[in-house]
Amino acid sequence: MPQQASAKQNLRTVFDKISGLFQAGRLREADQAAENVLAEHPGNVNFLHLAGLIKQNLGDHALAEKLLSSAHALRPEQGDILHNLAVFYVSRGRMAEAQPLYARLVEIAPTQAPLWATYGHILRNEGHLRAALEAFEKAQSLKPDAGLEGAIAVTQRQLALWDVPPLAPGKITAALAPIFVEDPAQHLAIVRRASEQVKPVSRYEAKPKKEDRLRIGYLSCDFHEHATSHLIAELFALHDRANFEVFVYSYGPQDDAPIRARLKQGAEHWMECGGPPPAAVAERIFRDRIQVLVDLKGYTRGGMPEVLAARPAPVIMEWLGYPGSMGADFVDYTIADATLVPPELRAQYPEKIVFMPGSYQINDRQRPVADVKTRAEYGLPEEAFVLCCFNQVYKITPQIFSVWMSVMCNDAQTVLWLFATHEEAVSQLQAEAKARAVDPARLIFAPKLPQAEHLARYRAADLVLDTSPYGGHTTTSDALWAGAPVVALQGQSFAARVSASLLKAAGLPDFVTPSLSVYEAKIREILARPQSLEPARKRLQNRTELLLFNTHQFVKNLENAYTRAYGFYEKSQEFSDIRFE
Repeated sequence: MPQQASAKQNLRTVFDKISGLFQAGRLREADQAAENVLAEHPGNVNFLHLAGLIKQNLGDHALAEKLLSSAHALRPEQGDILHNLAVFYVSRGRMAEAQPLYARLVEIAPTQAPLWATYGHILRNEGHLRAALEAFEKAQSLKPDAGLEGAIAVTQRQLALWDVPPLAPGKITAALAPIFVEDPAQHLAIVRRASEQVKPVSRYEAKPKKEDRLRIGYLSCDFHEHATSHLIAELFALHDRANFEVFVYSYGPQDDAPIRARLKQGAEHWMECGGPPPAAVAERIFRDRIQVLVDLKGYTRGGMPEVLAARPAPVIMEWLGYPGSMGADFVDYTIADATLVPPELRAQYPEKIVFMPGSYQINDRQRPVADVKTRAEYGLPEEAFVLCCFNQVYKITPQIFSVWMSVMCNDAQTVLWLFATHEEAVSQLQAEAKARAVDPARLIFAPKLPQAEHLARYRAADLVLDTSPYGGHTTTSDALWAGAPVVALQGQSFAARVSASLLKAAGLPDFVTPSLSVYEAKIREILARPQSLEPARKRLQNRTELLLFNTHQFVKNLENAYTRAYGFYEKSQEFSDIRFE
């Protein structure tokens, strides 16, 4: 017995030593030491758990999962093991596997608000909106200062629950500003506060010298089955390799989607950064001597503004992922266009602007569109005029919905085709239609489909209706690529002006309206004269000739902007707006 106790004490001492190495960031030493112990004690739960955490931080995700899963199998009710395995799945974007683990965690520790909050985010990600709302409300009741008002408000919007108190201005975060704020001045105040809270992971004075090729870095966690990836699918491959060296820093889910394979194939240097913390990502960017770093996330979920704040590259640009200014002195440029940032709104963007010709949005000219099915196969009436909006439900406001219903009340031959897959959201929208004197049966709901099939069904619609103040972005360019005209309302915020930008670049400025009343009048005008859509449809049939879909020229313009921005840095480190004549 004394000998066993002594051996146990020795293992405890070794465990504490390896834990100390791990906490000190000496991962390689800790990893080797843990492997040595497991070689002699392969079933030791504590070392399996610790070794799994070390492997995770080293970026060896396959072994991390194996070790953490083994520890969990041996002690399925041990809270810290359960929690760390759940966190691992969340970090890999594997929410379906994390969900039952968090369900068990909130059973074990029902008073822990952070567990309920994370569980809510997982449930929402998996489409369990009512359960997510209840989890957020539970977390908020346990900890009133948990800051979940925004998550609750967004989930309510996803469920089309409109008869709820508005989100208080002081509770609107930078991530939520595009959804709940249309006033650019209010947006700027919110993001400025957010930028002041960003703590840089380090401090760099990046001064890489101009080499034979300009080194461009792209940073995002959305290089998987995601709207951003579908937009930039051609970008990396189209860069001029003689003059630009392209580095991609991916720290998001590693799915097997074809879109991710295309991106990896097009990139010259692809770095998986899902394991290392932000400090290691910033260090890698700095060591790679990146000259222009392009962030594709901003303040959206998963963004790494703390990496940008470290200034690991001399020129930092924000593009595509976050619709609006970041209000940060660590961002030099926002890539936009003259519609998104007109002269009267320029003062609300403290960073410099790259004014791209046409639209700021890049598009993939290789995305396939499947063969369109019959209306009957889509569940649409053959003779009806099909109004369509495939924007997410949270973008539908009661004001815009009331306009749609008013139009439909005036024309009995119309139906409204919406993208809503959650049963409660469907029921709620049907109830809202009935309350506005429209037969709920005239609302038809489209299920989720593979991308090519999704694009094809736009061709079964007569007219696409945009939302406001958060309009369609990728959804609008999807509709135009598929050949469907879109009526949009141009608001004040960046998010409220994207569809206008896209329509103008597609040569359809007449489909952009300046107010809700003109928006409604435009729809009524088209319903009165459906043949008026024919010129627009013919224009969209020649889509590859449109500025919006001239991807090769877009990339050349983008490279021009990168070169000019870096030129400003080399000359004086003072930046200026970039315009194209």
